[in-house]
Amino acid sequence: MQLTSPCLGQVLERLLKSPAATQDAEKLKHFLELVAVRTCIDAGPVPPPVFGCLLSPSQRGTAQEVELTKSEALQLVNSKPRTLVELHTLVEQIDSRLNAEEQEDLLQLCTTVL
Repeated sequence: MQLTSPCLGQVLERLLKSPAATQDAEKLKHFLELVAVRTCIDAGPVPPPVFGCLLSPSQRGTAQEVELTKSEALQLVNSKPRTLVELHTLVEQIDSRLNAEEQEDLLQLCTTVL
């Protein structure tokens, strides 16, 4: 593989050493289907997040709808948080958007799906 710029080579090298290096398209698609991602363009209704198969069907109907921004979802995918502290650094105002149980569910989703 021939790279056209040294900068591109450095970016590729950095990505290959990051947690994102182990991602595959199916994992990403599945993760993004399980969380609601707010977009700038209204492309129709965003399905409510269910945080994976961690919730029973009855709980899914009552789950609070919380949207992640595109940048938050990207940061979760790239960083693959494993602790609540990491999660708090990646999701803005998480305490006002998710209760403690929902934060744990999101963290578990990140660790099991990503």
